[in-house]
Amino acid sequence: MNEAIVSLKAALKLLRFDATGVDDFNATPQGFWHSFRAMALVLPLFMVLLASHDSGDKDFVTWIGAVLVYVISWLLFPLVMSYIADNMGAGKNYIRFIVAYNWSSVWQNLVYLPVAILTGMGIVPPEITFFALVFVLVYSWFVARTALDISTGSAIGIVVLDFLLGIFIQVAPGKFL
Repeated sequence: MNEAIVSLKAALKLLRFDATGVDDFNATPQGFWHSFRAMALVLPLFMVLLASHDSGDKDFVTWIGAVLVYVISWLLFPLVMSYIADNMGAGKNYIRFIVAYNWSSVWQNLVYLPVAILTGMGIVPPEITFFALVFVLVYSWFVARTALDISTGSAIGIVVLDFLLGIFIQVAPGKFL
């Protein structure tokens, strides 16, 4: 549990755009696997988001499918990034990036999901959700640029790839199943 606290503090440093946060992560193979614990921390918020969009017609299978899509979304990007990081010459920083990316996802979701839930309920205007999304994308860019030690343009490309993969993961099951 101590590693999770240290990692969340490191991700919080990155959220404040403090590049030294990247040095506080456990950037080892063991730390890589432990960073997927962040998925469990975000899951309750994801479930609240699903429930807030529930029109009462979701059955158990639909909920299981949504959780499966959630898990795939956490696993696909690191898999794709293993190939991309190597090909862009940043393979040596891949583990550090995924560890930082996963733990930073907790803060990203704590910023974005409550706003999205409140927007879905009609409490917050969509413009606020847009600004929260822009902030999360800028944060993601900073994490990618800092953890991979790459150029601004390359980090932007990674954020766009992550965003597009996320859209594909959410849309594809309905199109192909």
